[in-house]
Amino acid sequence: LSATIYYPIAKTNYRRRPPTTTKPSTNRRRPKYSE
Repeated sequence: LSATIYYPIAKTNYRRRPPTTTKPSTNRRRPKYSE
């Protein structure tokens, strides 16, 4: 049950978090800190 519930939640959280939190956070913090 743990693997079945974690799979769908991890896939939805992993796909929605990295593209929305990792892209704007790394893309916006890196150029601003470097400049």
